[in-house]
Amino acid sequence: MRLVPRGHVCHPLLLMGSPSFDLRHWLAFESSILMTCRHLLRQASVHTGVPAVVIAALLIVLSRRLVRVAVRLAIEVAIVAIALVAATMLGWISW
Repeated sequence: MRLVPRGHVCHPLLLMGSPSFDLRHWLAFESSILMTCRHLLRQASVHTGVPAVVIAALLIVLSRRLVRVAVRLAIEVAIVAIALVAATMLGWISW
């Protein structure tokens, strides 16, 4: 029994029904995220009376600060994890 018509190239992941990366699916997902963000920004502007540009600028500044804090936290956690692994391998601590 042939799963693929003659002359067609078939990838094993396509036979399983889950392609590794589908650009159309990703673009549709990205588009829905952007539309949701626009809708939320518009709603916040309508309900607060503050112009959408001001709300967008505030969100950009806050997200930038949050990213900076998150990166610092991730670096600190990575350093501590590396130190714990090294101490374990050296036999200084045991779990």
